[in-house]
Amino acid sequence: MKKIFLSLLLVISISAYAQTEPSFNRGYIATNIFSPFAGMKTDNAALFALVPIFTNLEYGFSLVGGYNINRFSAAETRLTLGRSNHYNLIPQIQLYYNFFVLDYFLKNGNRWYIGTSFRYFDYYNVQTEVHRHNFVFPTLAIGYMRTIGRIFVNVRLTQSLGIASFSSMEHTSGSYVFNLSPLPEMTPILPMLSLDIGYTLDW
Repeated sequence: MKKIFLSLLLVISISAYAQTEPSFNRGYIATNIFSPFAGMKTDNAALFALVPIFTNLEYGFSLVGGYNINRFSAAETRLTLGRSNHYNLIPQIQLYYNFFVLDYFLKNGNRWYIGTSFRYFDYYNVQTEVHRHNFVFPTLAIGYMRTIGRIFVNVRLTQSLGIASFSSMEHTSGSYVFNLSPLPEMTPILPMLSLDIGYTLDW
């Protein structure tokens, strides 16, 4: 009888603890809703230059997959394929790690996070068949995730700190530069914005 009582007490204690823990979905799939508009032909030069700032420099089709490692951290992969103009093709892959810093310290379920990422993209000139391989690292990110039912929303600012590049063209060499802006002629520091909308997954 004593063993049964202790077992019931243990089950009740675990259940009570579990109810105090905010629930989270194990994963998600999403897309950058503005990336199809980046690189679209327009007569407005300023608009053509500014739109990619709001797509995290992602062009065309994008697929985002994320996995919540635990309550306080998540990993994410982003695949993108599109054009910034008619003579190039830009495949990209990005790997993100996000840390839910407020929830970690306050235990309040807050989904604000800080993170970092690694980005690779190939700027391929379809006319000359020259590849320019680019590796963007390190980066800093801040964002907020929200679920509304099964709908997933993720808003994020990403700031690059440096980029390594090399070309497939003969007699060229690679380089690494500290770079805080893809448009240095406009501003020396320029973080990129992205807005993802998708669907949460449980398994």
